[in-house]
Amino acid sequence: MLEPHFSNIKGVILSQVSQAEKSIYACVAWFTDADLLAALCRRVESGVSVALMIYDDKMNGIQITQVPPSPYQ
Repeated sequence: MLEPHFSNIKGVILSQVSQAEKSIYACVAWFTDADLLAALCRRVESGVSVALMIYDDKMNGIQITQVPPSPYQ
């Protein structure tokens, strides 16, 4: 069941990412959190499929260029 969160949102997201076993799908306008990027990269390295859809904005390019290519493509 989906549950809304109004506090500790970052902690909840990081917890959910760390528990993913098969795949993660996310769609956000701006992606600027280095901790979340690192958590997603760790999941990719452990074999979890990660798909991220973001707005084509220069602010996003700063972080996203640091993502290693997936060995599972």
